[in-house]
Amino acid sequence: MTELLEAAIYGLLQGLTEFLPVSSSGHLALYTNIFNSGVGDAPLALPVLVHVASLVAVLIVFHRQVARLFSGDRRLGIFICIATLPAVVAGLLFHGFVESLTHRPILVAVFLMGTGLVLIVGEGLARRREIQGLAEQQMTLG
Repeated sequence: MTELLEAAIYGLLQGLTEFLPVSSSGHLALYTNIFNSGVGDAPLALPVLVHVASLVAVLIVFHRQVARLFSGDRRLGIFICIATLPAVVAGLLFHGFVESLTHRPILVAVFLMGTGLVLIVGEGLARRREIQGLAEQQMTLG
């Protein structure tokens, strides 16, 4: 396969999996491993490019909702930013280790299943809180 076609498939896969409730990065790692794609060996620019493109698309589609997070009652937007910090720190600290795992498809699949399980449990807990009448306005940092 030509590099351009592989890059196009990589971008298409990113776009299709970005809105699934599991890691689009995991799907990209599986693609590069299962199909022996040279895209996985490409400079970091390609993965960053497809993720930035996804971010831009999300911001275009959901610009009103994102703007609402940071206007008026800014608590939810601030809480989201604070909740993101541990992931940023973990990413900086464990980047090399996580990168080495992406070359082992079985581990990527296990982590995708684990992520799916966490999301299912989280959704169940969120529904329970909703049924109990707990609202976003009652959220605290504690």
